[in-house]
Amino acid sequence: MDATEAGAPQQGRVRRLTSHPGVEGGPSFSPDASLVAFTGRYEGNTDVYVVPAGGGLPKRLTYHPGVDRAVGWTPDGKRVLFSSGRDSYSRFMRLYTIAADGVHPEMVPLPIADAGSYSADGARMAFTRHPGVWSRKHYRGSYAVDLWLMDVAAKKFTRLADSEYKGNQLWPMYGRNGDIYFVADRLANEKGIVYGGPEVMKSV
Repeated sequence: MDATEAGAPQQGRVRRLTSHPGVEGGPSFSPDASLVAFTGRYEGNTDVYVVPAGGGLPKRLTYHPGVDRAVGWTPDGKRVLFSSGRDSYSRFMRLYTIAADGVHPEMVPLPIADAGSYSADGARMAFTRHPGVWSRKHYRGSYAVDLWLMDVAAKKFTRLADSEYKGNQLWPMYGRNGDIYFVADRLANEKGIVYGGPEVMKSV
């Protein structure tokens, strides 16, 4: 997949930003829309890159031998948020930020996190702890992805739970109005769903 820039619907304009034969994905505009951070596998490893939104030569930001995956940006647009297992003692990810010019990454103070998004003022972060079974529609089980909120200054954590929903809450994203958006696959009779029940097994 090549990173592309799409114009407004009425303009009908799409411009290709990259042309490398390697795999690319997870593009994310910086807050001022001048740069696009993305995940690329250009040199045999999965790393974080940035490219000017108007097109140009991608710049590699991470060089760890493990997988580094672009997630988003800090609200001031100076640092790219990414996930990595570089400091994990087992198979889980943590979140880091790295300056857009490639300065040494800094860990976000979370013991485990796979995806996250800062509020516009940087005071809070919505995050998920693990990637989950995102490819299984209507998955209900112990590995369902749960959504959390961190108060950055107070280091306080709140689970954003719905007692009637047992499925995934994936890929959180803060809106500028303070709302948190995420992907879920709720069913009409969610309250009555049981693990391994017929509604769930339809999509296995």
